[in-house]
Amino acid sequence: MNKNKIFKKFISHELIREKYKLQEIDVPNNITRALASEIPIIRTIAILVDELEGNQGINDITLYNKINIYLNQNI
Repeated sequence: MNKNKIFKKFISHELIREKYKLQEIDVPNNITRALASEIPIIRTIAILVDELEGNQGINDITLYNKINIYLNQNI
């Protein structure tokens, strides 16, 4: 499954949509646009998918730190 499909599956989940009040217009069509999103949850999920799919050698701590840094700067 490619990154765009994985991202769409995560971001389309009912719990995510309801909790963050995301409308269809808010959700980018692809991972590239999601990585540039101004909406923190969209960008966070995009980072997760991009890093996990693109780098099989990444460890949990590295990924956690990357996301934590982003969230601390933007929330």
